[in-house]
Amino acid sequence: MIRVDGIDPSQSEQVTSALAEYLRTCLGAREVLYAETPEQLSDGTDTFVYGFRLTAADTGSPWSTRLVLRIFRSSEDAARAERETSVQRFAAEHGYPTPTILAFERDGANLGLPFAVMRRAAGVHLLKRFEQNPLRMLSLVRTMADTHAALHRLPAAGCPIPAGGCLIERRLGTLATWMEKFDLPETRQAYAWLDEHKGVVIPEERSLCHNDFHPLNIVVDDDGQAMVIDWSRAELGDRLHDVARSYVVMALAQGGGRTLMERALLMVSRFVARRYVSAYQRLLPFDEQRFRYWKAVLTFQSWVETAPMMALGAEAVGARAGAASGYRPDIVEKISREFWRCIRTFEQGG
Repeated sequence: MIRVDGIDPSQSEQVTSALAEYLRTCLGAREVLYAETPEQLSDGTDTFVYGFRLTAADTGSPWSTRLVLRIFRSSEDAARAERETSVQRFAAEHGYPTPTILAFERDGANLGLPFAVMRRAAGVHLLKRFEQNPLRMLSLVRTMADTHAALHRLPAAGCPIPAGGCLIERRLGTLATWMEKFDLPETRQAYAWLDEHKGVVIPEERSLCHNDFHPLNIVVDDDGQAMVIDWSRAELGDRLHDVARSYVVMALAQGGGRTLMERALLMVSRFVARRYVSAYQRLLPFDEQRFRYWKAVLTFQSWVETAPMMALGAEAVGARAGAASGYRPDIVEKISREFWRCIRTFEQGG
Protein backbone atom coordinates (compact mmCIF):
# COMPACT_ATOMS: atom_id res chain seq x y z
CA MET A 1 0.00 0.00 0.00
CA ILE A 2 1.20 3.54 -0.77
CA ARG A 3 1.66 5.55 2.38
CA VAL A 4 -0.65 8.58 2.59
CA ASP A 5 -0.66 11.29 5.25
CA GLY A 6 1.22 10.01 8.29
CA ILE A 7 1.49 6.33 9.12
CA ASP A 8 0.75 3.44 6.82
CA PRO A 9 -2.46 2.06 8.42
CA SER A 10 -1.79 -1.41 7.05
CA GLN A 11 1.40 -1.72 9.10
CA SER A 12 0.64 -2.87 12.66
CA GLU A 13 4.01 -1.75 14.03
CA GLN A 14 3.42 1.84 12.91
CA VAL A 15 -0.14 1.76 14.24
CA THR A 16 0.98 0.37 17.60
CA SER A 17 3.62 3.07 18.12
CA ALA A 18 1.51 6.02 16.93
CA LEU A 19 -1.54 4.94 18.93
CA ALA A 20 0.49 4.57 22.13
CA GLU A 21 1.88 8.08 21.71
CA TYR A 22 -1.61 9.46 21.14
CA LEU A 23 -3.04 7.65 24.18
CA ARG A 24 -0.31 9.01 26.43
CA THR A 25 -1.57 12.50 25.67
CA CYS A 26 -5.24 11.57 25.57
CA LEU A 27 -5.18 9.76 28.93
CA GLY A 28 -2.59 11.98 30.58
CA ALA A 29 -0.43 8.94 31.31
CA ARG A 30 3.36 8.81 31.59
CA GLU A 31 3.36 5.47 29.81
CA VAL A 32 0.86 3.36 27.91
CA LEU A 33 1.26 -0.41 27.89
CA TYR A 34 -0.70 -2.89 25.86
CA ALA A 35 -2.20 -6.03 27.38
CA GLU A 36 -3.00 -6.92 23.76
CA THR A 37 -1.09 -5.06 21.07
CA PRO A 38 -3.13 -3.76 18.12
CA GLU A 39 -4.05 -6.61 15.79
CA GLN A 40 -5.71 -5.99 12.46
CA LEU A 41 -9.23 -7.39 12.46
CA SER A 42 -10.24 -6.34 8.97
CA ASP A 43 -9.11 -4.39 5.94
CA GLY A 44 -12.33 -2.96 4.60
CA THR A 45 -12.96 -0.71 1.63
CA ASP A 46 -13.30 2.33 3.92
CA THR A 47 -11.29 1.65 7.07
CA PHE A 48 -8.59 -0.41 8.72
CA VAL A 49 -9.88 -1.97 11.95
CA TYR A 50 -7.61 -3.01 14.83
CA GLY A 51 -8.42 -4.66 18.14
CA PHE A 52 -6.35 -3.96 21.25
CA ARG A 53 -6.44 -3.79 25.05
CA LEU A 54 -4.56 -1.61 27.51
CA THR A 55 -2.94 -2.78 30.72
CA ALA A 56 -3.07 -1.08 34.13
CA ALA A 57 -6.21 0.85 33.20
CA ASP A 58 -8.41 1.74 36.18
CA THR A 59 -10.95 -0.98 36.94
CA GLY A 60 -14.34 0.16 35.74
CA SER A 61 -12.87 2.63 33.29
CA PRO A 62 -14.17 2.27 29.73
CA TRP A 63 -10.51 2.14 28.69
CA SER A 64 -10.03 -1.09 30.66
CA THR A 65 -12.10 -3.18 28.27
CA ARG A 66 -11.26 -4.59 24.85
CA LEU A 67 -11.12 -1.76 22.34
CA VAL A 68 -11.29 -1.15 18.62
CA LEU A 69 -9.38 1.38 16.52
CA ARG A 70 -10.92 2.35 13.17
CA ILE A 71 -8.54 4.22 10.86
CA PHE A 72 -9.98 5.85 7.76
CA ARG A 73 -8.00 5.49 4.57
CA SER A 74 -7.40 9.14 3.73
CA SER A 75 -7.50 12.60 5.26
CA GLU A 76 -10.16 13.31 2.63
CA ASP A 77 -12.46 11.02 4.62
CA ALA A 78 -12.49 13.41 7.61
CA ALA A 79 -16.01 14.75 7.07
CA ARG A 80 -17.44 11.28 6.48
CA ALA A 81 -15.61 9.93 9.53
CA GLU A 82 -17.00 12.73 11.69
CA ARG A 83 -20.51 12.11 10.37
CA GLU A 84 -20.33 8.36 11.03
CA THR A 85 -18.90 8.85 14.51
CA SER A 86 -21.47 11.49 15.45
CA VAL A 87 -24.44 9.32 14.50
CA GLN A 88 -23.04 6.35 16.41
CA ARG A 89 -22.59 8.58 19.46
CA PHE A 90 -26.15 9.88 19.04
CA ALA A 91 -27.55 6.36 19.00
CA ALA A 92 -25.49 5.29 22.03
CA GLU A 93 -26.50 8.37 24.01
CA HIS A 94 -30.14 7.42 23.44
CA GLY A 95 -29.57 3.96 24.88
CA TYR A 96 -29.23 2.10 21.61
CA PRO A 97 -26.93 -0.97 21.68
CA THR A 98 -23.85 0.17 19.77
CA PRO A 99 -20.21 0.46 20.91
CA THR A 100 -19.38 3.61 22.89
CA ILE A 101 -17.01 6.02 21.13
CA LEU A 102 -14.14 6.91 23.49
CA ALA A 103 -12.13 9.15 21.20
CA PHE A 104 -12.34 10.63 17.72
CA GLU A 105 -9.72 12.63 15.86
CA ARG A 106 -10.87 14.26 12.64
CA ASP A 107 -7.39 15.56 11.82
CA GLY A 108 -5.62 12.32 12.69
CA ALA A 109 -3.43 13.49 15.58
CA ASN A 110 -0.43 11.13 15.86
CA LEU A 111 -1.76 8.73 13.23
CA GLY A 112 -2.07 11.35 10.52
CA LEU A 113 -5.43 9.95 9.37
CA PRO A 114 -8.95 10.32 10.80
CA PHE A 115 -9.64 7.63 13.39
CA ALA A 116 -11.96 6.60 16.20
CA VAL A 117 -11.41 4.49 19.31
CA MET A 118 -14.41 2.64 20.70
CA ARG A 119 -15.32 -0.23 22.95
CA ARG A 120 -15.31 -3.56 21.18
CA ALA A 121 -18.66 -5.34 20.87
CA ALA A 122 -18.59 -8.64 22.73
CA GLY A 123 -19.54 -11.78 20.84
CA VAL A 124 -19.65 -12.76 17.18
CA HIS A 125 -21.72 -11.56 14.25
CA LEU A 126 -25.21 -12.91 13.73
CA LEU A 127 -24.31 -15.09 10.75
CA LYS A 128 -21.75 -16.88 12.91
CA ARG A 129 -24.44 -17.44 15.57
CA PHE A 130 -26.65 -18.97 12.88
CA GLU A 131 -23.79 -21.23 11.90
CA GLN A 132 -23.05 -22.28 15.48
CA ASN A 133 -26.64 -23.25 16.22
CA PRO A 134 -29.07 -23.47 13.28
CA LEU A 135 -31.86 -24.41 15.70
CA ARG A 136 -31.68 -20.87 17.10
CA MET A 137 -32.25 -19.31 13.68
CA LEU A 138 -35.78 -18.06 14.31
CA SER A 139 -34.83 -16.71 17.74
CA LEU A 140 -31.89 -14.85 16.22
CA VAL A 141 -34.08 -13.48 13.43
CA ARG A 142 -36.38 -12.07 16.11
CA THR A 143 -33.35 -10.51 17.81
CA MET A 144 -32.47 -8.84 14.53
CA ALA A 145 -36.01 -7.52 14.08
CA ASP A 146 -36.21 -6.32 17.71
CA THR A 147 -32.92 -4.45 17.36
CA HIS A 148 -33.94 -2.86 14.07
CA ALA A 149 -37.34 -1.76 15.38
CA ALA A 150 -35.63 -0.25 18.43
CA LEU A 151 -33.48 1.86 16.10
CA HIS A 152 -36.52 3.18 14.27
CA ARG A 153 -38.13 4.16 17.59
CA LEU A 154 -35.27 6.56 18.35
CA PRO A 155 -36.15 10.23 17.93
CA ALA A 156 -35.14 11.71 14.60
CA ALA A 157 -35.07 15.16 16.17
CA GLY A 158 -31.58 16.13 17.25
CA CYS A 159 -29.87 13.57 15.05
CA PRO A 160 -26.62 15.09 13.72
CA ILE A 161 -27.26 13.92 10.14
CA PRO A 162 -28.84 16.55 7.87
CA ALA A 163 -31.97 15.23 6.15
CA GLY A 164 -31.77 17.12 2.86
CA GLY A 165 -35.26 16.40 1.55
CA CYS A 166 -37.04 13.10 0.97
CA LEU A 167 -34.86 10.03 0.85
CA ILE A 168 -36.45 8.78 -2.37
CA GLU A 169 -35.41 11.94 -4.21
CA ARG A 170 -31.85 11.57 -2.95
CA ARG A 171 -31.74 7.89 -3.83
CA LEU A 172 -33.12 8.35 -7.35
CA GLY A 173 -30.65 11.18 -7.93
CA THR A 174 -27.74 8.95 -6.94
CA LEU A 175 -28.97 6.14 -9.16
CA ALA A 176 -29.40 8.48 -12.12
CA THR A 177 -25.81 9.68 -11.70
CA TRP A 178 -24.53 6.10 -11.54
CA MET A 179 -26.52 5.11 -14.66
CA GLU A 180 -25.12 8.05 -16.60
CA LYS A 181 -21.57 7.43 -15.45
CA PHE A 182 -21.53 3.80 -16.55
CA ASP A 183 -23.90 4.08 -19.54
CA LEU A 184 -26.60 1.56 -18.63
CA PRO A 185 -29.36 2.06 -21.21
CA GLU A 186 -31.01 -1.24 -20.27
CA THR A 187 -32.01 0.26 -16.92
CA ARG A 188 -33.78 3.39 -18.21
CA GLN A 189 -37.27 1.88 -18.44
CA ALA A 190 -36.97 0.52 -14.91
CA TYR A 191 -35.78 3.89 -13.59
CA ALA A 192 -38.69 5.65 -15.29
CA TRP A 193 -41.12 3.31 -13.51
CA LEU A 194 -39.56 4.07 -10.14
CA ASP A 195 -39.67 7.81 -10.77
CA GLU A 196 -43.31 7.62 -11.85
CA HIS A 197 -44.39 5.75 -8.71
CA LYS A 198 -42.24 7.51 -6.10
CA GLY A 199 -45.27 9.28 -4.64
CA VAL A 200 -46.15 6.11 -2.74
CA VAL A 201 -43.33 6.86 -0.26
CA ILE A 202 -43.94 10.63 -0.05
CA PRO A 203 -44.35 11.92 2.62
CA GLU A 204 -41.91 9.59 4.30
CA GLU A 205 -41.95 7.94 7.72
CA ARG A 206 -38.67 9.55 8.78
CA SER A 207 -36.39 7.69 11.15
CA LEU A 208 -32.71 7.17 11.76
CA CYS A 209 -31.76 4.48 9.23
CA HIS A 210 -28.64 2.34 9.51
CA ASN A 211 -28.84 1.34 5.82
CA ASP A 212 -26.48 -1.60 6.18
CA PHE A 213 -28.40 -3.57 8.78
CA HIS A 214 -27.63 -7.24 8.11
CA PRO A 215 -26.24 -10.24 10.05
CA LEU A 216 -22.58 -9.26 9.55
CA ASN A 217 -23.15 -5.87 11.22
CA ILE A 218 -24.97 -7.26 14.25
CA VAL A 219 -22.76 -8.73 16.98
CA VAL A 220 -24.46 -11.06 19.49
CA ASP A 221 -22.88 -12.12 22.79
CA ASP A 222 -23.32 -15.41 24.64
CA ASP A 223 -26.38 -14.04 26.46
CA GLY A 224 -28.12 -13.13 23.21
CA GLN A 225 -27.58 -9.37 23.57
CA ALA A 226 -27.02 -7.59 20.25
CA MET A 227 -24.75 -4.68 19.36
CA VAL A 228 -24.90 -2.86 16.02
CA ILE A 229 -21.69 -1.79 14.26
CA ASP A 230 -20.65 0.08 11.07
CA TRP A 231 -22.71 3.26 10.75
CA SER A 232 -21.01 4.41 7.54
CA ARG A 233 -24.25 4.46 5.50
CA ALA A 234 -26.57 5.89 8.17
CA GLU A 235 -28.94 8.68 7.20
CA LEU A 236 -32.35 10.11 8.03
CA GLY A 237 -35.18 8.88 5.86
CA ASP A 238 -38.10 6.53 5.45
CA ARG A 239 -37.65 3.62 7.83
CA LEU A 240 -39.04 1.18 5.25
CA HIS A 241 -36.06 1.93 3.02
CA ASP A 242 -33.92 0.58 5.87
CA VAL A 243 -36.12 -2.52 6.25
CA ALA A 244 -36.21 -3.13 2.49
CA ARG A 245 -32.43 -2.84 2.24
CA SER A 246 -32.02 -5.49 4.95
CA TYR A 247 -34.47 -7.72 3.10
CA VAL A 248 -32.79 -7.28 -0.29
CA VAL A 249 -29.27 -7.80 1.08
CA MET A 250 -30.33 -11.11 2.59
CA ALA A 251 -32.74 -12.24 -0.15
CA LEU A 252 -30.24 -11.58 -2.95
CA ALA A 253 -27.26 -13.07 -1.11
CA GLN A 254 -25.20 -14.88 -3.71
CA GLY A 255 -22.44 -17.46 -3.66
CA GLY A 256 -19.49 -17.21 -1.30
CA GLY A 257 -19.53 -18.63 2.19
CA ARG A 258 -16.35 -19.72 3.91
CA THR A 259 -17.85 -22.87 5.44
CA LEU A 260 -20.41 -25.48 4.44
CA MET A 261 -22.82 -24.06 7.02
CA GLU A 262 -22.43 -20.49 5.73
CA ARG A 263 -23.12 -21.71 2.19
CA ALA A 264 -26.20 -23.55 3.43
CA LEU A 265 -27.43 -20.41 5.18
CA LEU A 266 -27.01 -18.41 1.99
CA MET A 267 -29.23 -20.94 0.23
CA VAL A 268 -32.06 -20.27 2.71
CA SER A 269 -31.38 -16.53 2.93
CA ARG A 270 -34.68 -15.58 1.27
CA PHE A 271 -36.58 -17.56 3.91
CA VAL A 272 -34.60 -15.80 6.65
CA ALA A 273 -35.29 -12.43 5.03
CA ARG A 274 -39.04 -13.08 4.97
CA ARG A 275 -39.11 -14.17 8.61
CA TYR A 276 -37.17 -11.06 9.59
CA VAL A 277 -39.68 -8.77 7.83
CA SER A 278 -42.62 -10.59 9.44
CA ALA A 279 -41.03 -10.24 12.89
CA TYR A 280 -40.32 -6.55 12.31
CA GLN A 281 -43.86 -5.89 11.09
CA ARG A 282 -45.34 -7.36 14.25
CA LEU A 283 -43.34 -4.81 16.23
CA LEU A 284 -43.82 -1.80 13.93
CA PRO A 285 -46.67 -2.30 11.44
CA PHE A 286 -46.28 -0.72 8.02
CA ASP A 287 -48.01 -0.14 4.69
CA GLU A 288 -47.28 -3.10 2.40
CA GLN A 289 -47.25 -1.02 -0.78
CA ARG A 290 -44.62 1.33 0.63
CA PHE A 291 -42.47 -1.68 1.48
CA ARG A 292 -42.98 -3.25 -1.96
CA TYR A 293 -41.91 -0.02 -3.63
CA TRP A 294 -38.75 0.23 -1.54
CA LYS A 295 -37.97 -3.43 -2.33
CA ALA A 296 -38.10 -2.51 -6.00
CA VAL A 297 -35.82 0.51 -5.43
CA LEU A 298 -33.22 -1.48 -3.51
CA THR A 299 -33.30 -4.37 -5.99
CA PHE A 300 -32.83 -1.85 -8.79
CA GLN A 301 -29.91 -0.35 -6.87
CA SER A 302 -28.29 -3.80 -6.71
CA TRP A 303 -28.83 -4.17 -10.45
CA VAL A 304 -27.35 -0.76 -11.27
CA GLU A 305 -24.35 -1.26 -8.98
CA THR A 306 -23.65 -4.81 -10.18
CA ALA A 307 -23.96 -4.33 -13.95
CA PRO A 308 -20.83 -2.14 -14.39
CA MET A 309 -18.90 -4.34 -11.97
CA MET A 310 -19.53 -7.34 -14.19
CA ALA A 311 -18.91 -5.44 -17.43
CA LEU A 312 -15.75 -3.59 -16.39
CA GLY A 313 -14.37 -5.58 -13.48
CA ALA A 314 -13.93 -4.52 -9.88
CA GLU A 315 -10.80 -2.39 -10.44
CA ALA A 316 -12.45 -0.33 -13.17
CA VAL A 317 -15.43 0.53 -10.98
CA GLY A 318 -13.49 1.29 -7.82
CA ALA A 319 -12.59 -0.02 -4.39
CA ARG A 320 -16.16 -0.56 -3.25
CA ALA A 321 -16.67 -3.02 -6.10
CA GLY A 322 -14.39 -5.59 -4.54
CA ALA A 323 -17.24 -7.94 -3.68
CA ALA A 324 -18.11 -8.24 -7.35
CA SER A 325 -15.28 -10.69 -7.91
CA GLY A 326 -17.37 -13.40 -6.25
CA TYR A 327 -20.47 -12.96 -8.43
CA ARG A 328 -21.51 -15.66 -10.86
CA PRO A 329 -21.60 -14.58 -14.53
CA ASP A 330 -25.43 -14.61 -14.60
CA ILE A 331 -25.92 -12.46 -11.52
CA VAL A 332 -26.93 -9.27 -13.37
CA GLU A 333 -29.65 -11.12 -15.26
CA LYS A 334 -30.96 -12.70 -12.07
CA ILE A 335 -31.12 -9.38 -10.25
CA SER A 336 -32.88 -7.70 -13.17
CA ARG A 337 -35.46 -10.52 -13.23
CA GLU A 338 -35.97 -10.05 -9.50
CA PHE A 339 -36.57 -6.33 -10.07
CA TRP A 340 -39.33 -6.95 -12.60
CA ARG A 341 -40.86 -9.52 -10.25
CA CYS A 342 -40.97 -6.78 -7.59
CA ILE A 343 -42.77 -4.52 -10.06
CA ARG A 344 -45.39 -7.16 -10.86
CA THR A 345 -45.98 -7.75 -7.16
CA PHE A 346 -46.40 -4.02 -6.57
CA GLU A 347 -48.83 -3.58 -9.45
CA GLN A 348 -50.87 -6.59 -8.38
CA GLY A 349 -50.97 -5.24 -4.83
CA GLY A 350 -49.69 -8.42 -3.21
